[in-house]
Amino acid sequence: MRFVDVIIPLKFRDSVTYSVPEELEGSIVPGSLVRVTVVGRAYTAVVLRVKDEPEFDISKIKPVKEAVNFPPVTQANMDFLRQVASYYMCSLGEAFRFAAPSTVKALKRPKQQAASGEGDAAHGSSDSGAGIMPASPADISRAELPVLSPEQETAAADIRKHFAAGRNVLLHGVTGSGKTEIYITLAAECLKRGLNVLYLVPEIAVSRQIQSRLSGYFPDKLLVYHSKQTAPHRREVYSRVASDTEPYIVLGLRSALFLPHSRLGLIIVDEEHDQSYKQTDQAPRYHGRDTALMLGRIQGCPVLLGSATPSFESLYNVRTGRLEYVPLSHRYFEGGGSTVTIVDMPLQRRRNAVKGAFSLTLLKAITARLERHEQVLVFRSRRAYASAMECPDCGFIPRCPSCNIPMSYHKFSHSLSCHWCGHTEPAPAACPQCGKAPMKFLGDGTEKIEEELRTFFPDARIERFDADTTKDKKEETRILRQFSEGKIDILVGTQMISKGFDFKHLTLTAVLKAEAVTSVFDFRADERALQLLLQFMGRAGRRDTPGEMIIQTSRADHPVFRMLRLPEEGDIESLMEERREFGYPPFTRIIRLLLKSPDKEKLDSLAKEVSDILGKSGFRDICGPAAPPVEKSSGEFLLQFLIKTDRSHSWTQAKSRLYSRLRGFPAASLTIDVDPVF
Repeated sequence: MRFVDVIIPLKFRDSVTYSVPEELEGSIVPGSLVRVTVVGRAYTAVVLRVKDEPEFDISKIKPVKEAVNFPPVTQANMDFLRQVASYYMCSLGEAFRFAAPSTVKALKRPKQQAASGEGDAAHGSSDSGAGIMPASPADISRAELPVLSPEQETAAADIRKHFAAGRNVLLHGVTGSGKTEIYITLAAECLKRGLNVLYLVPEIAVSRQIQSRLSGYFPDKLLVYHSKQTAPHRREVYSRVASDTEPYIVLGLRSALFLPHSRLGLIIVDEEHDQSYKQTDQAPRYHGRDTALMLGRIQGCPVLLGSATPSFESLYNVRTGRLEYVPLSHRYFEGGGSTVTIVDMPLQRRRNAVKGAFSLTLLKAITARLERHEQVLVFRSRRAYASAMECPDCGFIPRCPSCNIPMSYHKFSHSLSCHWCGHTEPAPAACPQCGKAPMKFLGDGTEKIEEELRTFFPDARIERFDADTTKDKKEETRILRQFSEGKIDILVGTQMISKGFDFKHLTLTAVLKAEAVTSVFDFRADERALQLLLQFMGRAGRRDTPGEMIIQTSRADHPVFRMLRLPEEGDIESLMEERREFGYPPFTRIIRLLLKSPDKEKLDSLAKEVSDILGKSGFRDICGPAAPPVEKSSGEFLLQFLIKTDRSHSWTQAKSRLYSRLRGFPAASLTIDVDPVF
């Protein structure tokens, strides 16, 4: 009898030993995927090693249930998982959880499924691109590629030169400069050499627009991978990547990093600044951009980061020589671009120049665009109809019973919802505390903004694009397609509409209550506000017609708005210097320890234990325990420690020592987040 040590996608300290049934002995090797049971539940595990003798009583060892019909996980893939687990302070099993998703479980006859036409079409998926019969590398011809401008050609040549020298690159291209055309050109060159490409985007909505472009160039090579696809589709993509029979290009979100890649020739991280690349809800709490750089080192392939508003982390890496810098300073269509108008709302109210949430300046600008048959994009950072309800008599505000924060009012469902934990309940007709009616609404969300616009412009075609209207994939696709085709005049949305979209008829973007994006409790607040507003401004004027962005705010003197209207060369440097002066990333690193318990006394006791461990950890700059901005979530009280350290290599050993002392705490009580996004 032979035995295997396997890694199970759970928070186990070590590998687990199983016996190999006689009928499977010849088919299981290191890296094989197998099915095993833990406490009566089946999991997909990866074989770490095969051995002849176990370390403990054979009678306690369970047998492997079955072998999964996929190629073995390679040594490079295992090295990648180990590095992710080490850096983000989690177990190897937790890292493997992303490499062996639930869609891989109980796979049977994947080749027969493909041959019989099962998979996406049979299960109702409308996504295209997981081709089963790929074209040969020779089918990608230069004639089919985008025509690059002279500046794009120069940028592409510089990128090739840096890649040849073994360097990774930050492509800093202003909005509308044509970064995607460069990505497509470099990807096609990689596929012609018989190598594979990984193309990452931050959100599903962006992936669908990019997918429509890539499918025109790589119809039989494009594999699309994200969580809203059907399980059969994701299994098919996993199988195609694992078998690696023909070159492919995977378009995916951050989880696509954990597919069993081999022969990668290029990794593209589009919109690298976007905080959606950060995994927050379960370990490993990795960042897609930084993890892509890890994968590139292990796979021996170059990484291309791209953004119109690069993250300070990437700019710091350029400054320190870890990344090469390639700029694109001009838009592809030189006649476009956007001007910025700042509207001081308190001043406009004193002049009686405000109707509802809109200044007369903005209403006139919208009217002018509609008369010219141009399109308008309106941004509000909060969804729902109102941010809260309040009793005008006693001041009572309904709060979430689990999080103790005000609940938002959704008019379409006449309900109150907590946007933190998801709790929902019917909206009260009268005050639950004093019984008087009616309740009044506080704050304007996208739903109310849409309602007001329909009142002001009854003949306009108006839609809303936020988390409420895009729950249905078909509805999300319909809205984007119709706006792209000019069939929608005004689109109202949250920050979902600021990312990577290319609408040729859009000439006006408007930001309502812009102070909300600068008033976030976060040392990155100004950086993120500047990135968000620059990205949003870049949606308009992308063709020959100039665009305009109108910003309505009660803080017209805020430095971020000045940077947009009157940009200066040293603006970013001044923000970076402020970070350096106060010792914040990218000049330092932060580890966040979040403690949770439904019992305050137990939470305090847990905090004392963690505090004692931190006192012996070797870290010196420790803040906490302190309550985070939201002190209670989903019925649990919260406390956090923030550990700040320099960027020296010694922090790897310090992290390892700390994790070895903390890993005994239940995951339900302690969350470890390296390089957190607040």
